[in-house]
Amino acid sequence: MNRIFVAALLLALAALAAADCPGGCSNHGNCASSGVCQCNTYYTGTDCSIYERTVSNGQTVSNSVANHEWQFYAITVPTGADELTVHVHQKTPGDADLYLKQGSYPRRDSYDQVDLGRGDDFELSQISPEQGVWYAGVYGFFGCDYDISVTIQSGDHCPNDCSGHGRCQGLECTCNDGWVGEDCSSAVKHLVSQQSMSESVAQAEWKYYYLDITNENELRIIVNETTEAGDSDIYVRKDSMPSLWEFDYRDSSIQHNYQLTVDGVSRGTYFVGIYGYRATSYRIEAQYGALEVCENRCSDHGECSGRVCSCMAGYSGESCENLDAAMTLDKWYPGFVRDNSWNYYHVAPASADNLVVSVRQQSGGDCDLYVKAGSPPSRFDYEARDVSFDQEFELVVENPQDQTWYIGVFGYQQCQYQIRSHTSASACPNSCSHHGQCVSGRCDCQSGWAGIDCAAPLHHLSNGVPRTGDAVGMNHWQYYKFEVVQDSSYLTVEVLETNTIGNIWLYVNQGAPPTLSDYTDSSTDMDTPNHAVYFRTNAAGQDANYYVGVYGSPLASSSSPIAYTVIAYSPPL
Repeated sequence: MNRIFVAALLLALAALAAADCPGGCSNHGNCASSGVCQCNTYYTGTDCSIYERTVSNGQTVSNSVANHEWQFYAITVPTGADELTVHVHQKTPGDADLYLKQGSYPRRDSYDQVDLGRGDDFELSQISPEQGVWYAGVYGFFGCDYDISVTIQSGDHCPNDCSGHGRCQGLECTCNDGWVGEDCSSAVKHLVSQQSMSESVAQAEWKYYYLDITNENELRIIVNETTEAGDSDIYVRKDSMPSLWEFDYRDSSIQHNYQLTVDGVSRGTYFVGIYGYRATSYRIEAQYGALEVCENRCSDHGECSGRVCSCMAGYSGESCENLDAAMTLDKWYPGFVRDNSWNYYHVAPASADNLVVSVRQQSGGDCDLYVKAGSPPSRFDYEARDVSFDQEFELVVENPQDQTWYIGVFGYQQCQYQIRSHTSASACPNSCSHHGQCVSGRCDCQSGWAGIDCAAPLHHLSNGVPRTGDAVGMNHWQYYKFEVVQDSSYLTVEVLETNTIGNIWLYVNQGAPPTLSDYTDSSTDMDTPNHAVYFRTNAAGQDANYYVGVYGSPLASSSSPIAYTVIAYSPPL
């Protein structure tokens, strides 16, 4: 019995000793009788919870990291090193992240550099790293197998040794004339004015050109693709090579034949990049110098000859601004408008489905869109419009029926664009502005909202009670609902601008909110702050609700919201 008792006591004492070690040595070591962890190879810390391994220049280590686990690598950087590079190759599905920090372990909220590893291969590079110990940390967002490699470079070492087309100075290539890129691998050809070149570009490949502008004039670059399934984009940048993110001008349309025009281009060297969105062959020609300049650039619907536009077939007007035939549904048409200039189109959908007109701008600027039935619209005579600053937008005309609809593209700020019209039984204006449901192509507005696109707030007016404190923005609506007191009466509606004169238009309509083209009465005087309508009502057997629309005039002297007071009065007779 005494021997059994002694053995049990020894086992208990051993268990207590093990329990005294921090964290049970994290299953990465043994607990000594002194209560100190003796860690396995590559593990350190009082509880053996930290994986740390030394990696030397040129060494590659294979490893596995678990979910939410850290593994650290110590790298000793000598004095005078030019670059430290740590590369990770992920070998199995998962998601490893790479961190780098000098002097201490990196953490997710403390590091000098990080790469969250979106692909299978990723790396971090530190230029001119300070002498001492750097730590690379691999964090297993999702566990995976990986290789980690370390490279420390000293002396001149440039990407791809500058491809034989430049000199390596420090860590950067100085490219020979006619070559560009980080490793001088991209040839740059000279675009001579009015001399075309036949080229081809692979998918995701660049072809580069340059041209020198010696006098301020128009620059025009014409691209004609000769591969049916191809798609190239053009990027232009002054004094530097363009990229997908850095450019001064671009055309990324899907047209096979396109041109990019820059008006009043300044002197300097311009670099042109053709990017292969899909592989294609093409011809490219630049025109610059003493170019003939025509009105509105012939709207991109013709050629300029002796300062006179020679229009393409199907277009007319001094600047080729008119499309003669009706638009073909679902076809994109290119165009261009300078500041305060117009292009005109028309379409006859002959459909009860809604008419949808889409515009996408291609080189900045600001195109505005106007639509009217029966005749060309103007900035003040239209039935629907979009004057937003969006680069891509569409305008929906409800139930166009068998009328001819005229479409005007106005250059608020000159822009190059494409335009298309099509019909849709389900499209609603502005997707009902998230304030209603689209039902068979019509917006059913939620309570408190009104307008064909449910974009305008709808308030209630009490008889004879003024409503103060409201304001409306330029080209926007505020709506009010008012019920006449009996079948036959008079209705007076007045709006008084608080601080402005002639910046508000007033509209009243029976049964539905007014629009700029559908109303019972209106007041659009521009020389007074007071706007009023007065007429006899007859609601017998009809809708007794009248809707007041306060609209911010497009001619408003300020872009700030226009404050006003509104009152409606309908006395009993």
